[in-house]
Amino acid sequence: MILVEGEEDLLTLPCIVESPDNALVLYGQPSEGLVVVSTNAEARQEASLILERMIREEIP
Repeated sequence: MILVEGEEDLLTLPCIVESPDNALVLYGQPSEGLVVVSTNAEARQEASLILERMIREEIP
């Protein structure tokens, strides 16, 4: 389970990490519109690096 308080667009990061090559991950970004990410090794690496910098908390 992933719980996000605000910044729901960050849920796309694990989706990108777990997606196969050439998958499309779509999300809305406020004041920008629809964002489309075509997944590949570079996109997965970038998303992984961002996730590694986040605080992880275990919820009982």
